[in-house]
Amino acid sequence: MQEQHTIELAPGLRIPAIGLGTWPLTGEEAADAVARALGNGYRHVDTAANYGNEQAVGAGIARTGVQRKTVWVTSKFNNEDLNRTGFNRGKEQGARSRAIGELLVQRWHALSRSRDGLTRGWAT
Repeated sequence: MQEQHTIELAPGLRIPAIGLGTWPLTGEEAADAVARALGNGYRHVDTAANYGNEQAVGAGIARTGVQRKTVWVTSKFNNEDLNRTGFNRGKEQGARSRAIGELLVQRWHALSRSRDGLTRGWAT
């Protein structure tokens, strides 16, 4: 397999530069796309709570036989969870619905709040 181009996130922590985006795929279509991408060498998959395909992404990863620890999964949760409590709740709910294990990157969808709103959200 050809070595992938990666980006260093922190010393010793690298993420594949190119990943499979799963919007707007759902169900078997999403699972099949993920399985095919991993079979072709992809090691980074992007999903989101809003896509409604996290469970299918997990199914696609599981059917490949690729070691889960070698696959980066990036997910996003919703703006209404823009505080510490919401972050933890979103992370836990996502892990249960995904069946893909631990996320390596978790972030918000495009922020719709001001920078002040972000700061106030994290203070709660």
